[in-house]
Amino acid sequence: MASMVSNPISLTQPLEPIRPECGYGISKLFAVQIPEKQKNILRTIVQIAIKILYVFAFVLMTAAIFPLDSVFIPGIAIGASVLTSFFFKSRCESAPPIFKRLPSLLSSSKKPEKKTGVEIAPPLLSEIQEGKPVGLYCSGMNCSFNAFIHFLNSDPEAAKRLRFSFSDLPAFENFLTPLHPPSDLIEAFRHYLGAQKQPQKLTIAFKQFIAGSKTLQKEAAPFIQFAKNYNRSLMIVRSLSKLFAAYDRAIQENRSIADTNTHSLRHALSRDNFSISPSEKIQQDPAELLKIIFDLLPDSHQIAYESAVHYDINGLPPIEGLPDGIERREEKTWCFSLEIKEKQPQLQKMFHDFCHRQSENFRKEFLTANGKRGYYWPKQEELLFTKAPPVLRFHIKRFEKSSGPIVNRVLRRQVKNDTPIEIPSTFGLKLKDGTVQNYRLTSLVNCEGAALSNGHFIAGRILNGQRYIINNHKVSPVDLQTWEEQVLPQAYLLSYQLDPEPALDSL
Repeated sequence: MASMVSNPISLTQPLEPIRPECGYGISKLFAVQIPEKQKNILRTIVQIAIKILYVFAFVLMTAAIFPLDSVFIPGIAIGASVLTSFFFKSRCESAPPIFKRLPSLLSSSKKPEKKTGVEIAPPLLSEIQEGKPVGLYCSGMNCSFNAFIHFLNSDPEAAKRLRFSFSDLPAFENFLTPLHPPSDLIEAFRHYLGAQKQPQKLTIAFKQFIAGSKTLQKEAAPFIQFAKNYNRSLMIVRSLSKLFAAYDRAIQENRSIADTNTHSLRHALSRDNFSISPSEKIQQDPAELLKIIFDLLPDSHQIAYESAVHYDINGLPPIEGLPDGIERREEKTWCFSLEIKEKQPQLQKMFHDFCHRQSENFRKEFLTANGKRGYYWPKQEELLFTKAPPVLRFHIKRFEKSSGPIVNRVLRRQVKNDTPIEIPSTFGLKLKDGTVQNYRLTSLVNCEGAALSNGHFIAGRILNGQRYIINNHKVSPVDLQTWEEQVLPQAYLLSYQLDPEPALDSL
């Protein structure tokens, strides 16, 4: 880094500004340099023209459906209804559903804030002292996105990381690392920054560096894959940054968040993963959404454990490289997926059985003294924890393919297993050295409904000793009895935070 001192560069550049998607090509129109006053006039003219087209289209549709002698009656009614959209703000909850997607004149009346050369990163939850969560408005079936946002916010380190301010080079490098960049790419980017005479935003500088780099041609295949991952991930990161910034502002102002933020996040995730639908009419599994997000984070946010597979070596020669017959591997996961196998399941027993399960590993082959093939068969897989992870996350497998009516089987409908589970507010995790670490429940996600496709997801949070149920924009405190009898037993996702106090008993 000493070679870069001669040409210093400011690495405190903010994240590249996000233009809200307009859907009418206005963002492209405004990409050219137009004075702000003329830009506002042009925006107003375009929106008025669009509203006139809406009225004209409705009148023509009415004329095509009804007889000519009755055109004016329904035409006037529909035209008047469309004209009322002028008085509704964009995506206003009080507006009829058909008007929530119409452009609004009032949305452009607010004067844009003057921006200086340096943007201030959005405040973090630790600075705001979140005392009560805020809700998110929902239209369509975006409740799963609202629920998983609250689930993420319950993890302080993940919540801080997901702000993605890119305020300095180390933060940007932490974003690049999980994407598995080609060898020496980050180091080459550092030298590129040091050679620049003018400071640039990191995302813009990286884009220019990639476009003009000839040293990457030797690794064409891995670089192309990395470039795809980078572009998709950056789109998700921008949506997350915008959403969490809106969440932090809403906490300060004690209000709910508009649903436009979750729409942009859904669109970004659908571009990254084909299993995520961009349509608001399709319900998504929050567990699947969380997996995509945690794949963007460094490995430090994953749950690390040791997988020990025990092989049956009775009467057989020792396994080469495994004298004790145990194969050990370091593994990481964002959560532990637990199956419901009993009529009265308990979370701690479910996790204990998961950590001492029948191994699914492949058999190992060896040759006997006479040249015949023999096999070592795995007996059991044991999950061990050398160090207590800061967060424990559990995914209860409540959805399974329907075995009922043939319609459900043909549509591959995933029905819900609503068996109540005994879930404690504190959880003891036994480590490899025999000590037990205590965890406390901080958040959960529940699903109301008989199936994933038509279910409704709600979130639960515990903040400052108070329990909350978050049903989209409605945030309601609940008493301990309601929490333990109605909320906890039907949990779908659970998040436990490490408690510094040691646990009194083990699993």
